[in-house]
Amino acid sequence: MPFIRTWWGKHHKEKQLRAGAQLSPTPQEQLGAALEVNLAIARELKEKSNDIVIREFCLWDRPDFRAALVYIEGLADEDAVNDFLLKPLMYRNEAGHAARRVSRALVMDTCLPAGQVSVGATLADYLDAMFDGVVVLLVDGVQGAILVELRSGMGRSPGEPEMNRTISGAREGFVENIVPNMTMLRRKLHDARLCYKRSKIGRRSHTKITMAYVDDIADPTIVKAVEQRLASIDIDALTTIGQLVQFLEEAPSAVFPQVRLVERADVVAADLLEGRVAVLMDQSPLVILVPAVFPELFQSPDDYAEKAYLGTIKRVIRFACFILGILLPAVYIALMLYHQELIPLKLMLPMMRYRSEVPLSIVMEVLLVEGLLYLLSEASLRMPRQISSAIGLVGGVILGEALLSSKLATPATLIVVTAAVVAQYSMTNYFLTRMMMVLRVVGVLAAALLGLFGVSLLWMALLASLAGLKTYGVPYMAPFGTSQGGELGDTLVMRGVRSMKKRPSAVPTQDGVRQRTQGGRQDG
Repeated sequence: MPFIRTWWGKHHKEKQLRAGAQLSPTPQEQLGAALEVNLAIARELKEKSNDIVIREFCLWDRPDFRAALVYIEGLADEDAVNDFLLKPLMYRNEAGHAARRVSRALVMDTCLPAGQVSVGATLADYLDAMFDGVVVLLVDGVQGAILVELRSGMGRSPGEPEMNRTISGAREGFVENIVPNMTMLRRKLHDARLCYKRSKIGRRSHTKITMAYVDDIADPTIVKAVEQRLASIDIDALTTIGQLVQFLEEAPSAVFPQVRLVERADVVAADLLEGRVAVLMDQSPLVILVPAVFPELFQSPDDYAEKAYLGTIKRVIRFACFILGILLPAVYIALMLYHQELIPLKLMLPMMRYRSEVPLSIVMEVLLVEGLLYLLSEASLRMPRQISSAIGLVGGVILGEALLSSKLATPATLIVVTAAVVAQYSMTNYFLTRMMMVLRVVGVLAAALLGLFGVSLLWMALLASLAGLKTYGVPYMAPFGTSQGGELGDTLVMRGVRSMKKRPSAVPTQDGVRQRTQGGRQDG
């Protein structure tokens, strides 16, 4: 901040960096003991930003003990400031009346009924704490600042997740405040080995990031890799979770998502117990889970609330919907353009009769319907919730009827494209559905150029990219195509919870045993 630099250079006479350049403060410069000098920084800031509150007063009603509180309006809890700071420090008490001089120990240990109190010795501690919602207490004659954690609790209450909805699961989802999110995980895992490592990213935003893992389960190599990647981020501001995802992905050009974004505390807790690392970001209700593997994108918390055979049926359907959502319009175009002999005659005749009345080519017809359905889904997503469902239902009916009446699309095309879109939105991972839409358009173009051969090339390219992708040393398709191929009990085919004695081996762990017998011996 230029005005802080100017003030710091004017009062401390530091050496100029360049001729005519402003003087720059040293972030690790020690704060002094003079109240007026320390308050000058806050007063300079208040001239530029009026939400900074400076409250000067006398300690314990003694004019010789001067002090001041500095905090940001709205970030600090003003009721708690009045009750736990101003009242104990302004009114007479035995400790203050008997004190001959003021010290940090006297104020912190005797007079502050607050939970978290620390000391800020440098200018960086002073400014970072103030803009983080911490109340800064400055006392004349006491070197440094006393930092009191009295942040405002303003924020959204936990509610049902929007993206990861379930029928039988919990209705509790993450919020935009990182502290309640960490608390939710603590409630799910009452384990002292659940570790949190905090950091800040962004030279200007100072966005709070927390890395969570279970110490005796997570692989130290993965934990260190994630920690190093977070430490290597050098950006002025980190404002969205999408920016952090791009820094954590090892192959940014890959088509498939290499991390999982989850807004459910129970899902994150379950993945932590399987050796994964969670990255929480302040001001985001989504949590990043690494490493991610492809079969997990088809799993849902509801799968574990039912019988194993029901979960298996649903997962098989999801894998089939994944294939249909990408390839169904492409196969339809390839058959209609290049391989009409593969279509039964009784089906081909009415399709060709309808096709003769449509002025557009079949490729343009499919792309037109695809584009209109995409616009309809985006409109229902951006509109207020009260009318979004009505727009989706009424708009779909009106569009379909209008396309048929105007002879711009055939019934077969509407059925094929609509079935592909429905299959796309049956996925449990929202970001996978967005990727499927792009691949479906690529498949349409490949089929228009090369027919079924182009569709085959596209599918082989997708499989090759999946097989060659790794996330933090873990094969993306694990356990498919790996040495753990025999351990498929929690991928396509589910087993009962009682039979899953070990943790999935797709992600390396320190402790691979999940269940033990009463005597402590591993069973199975």
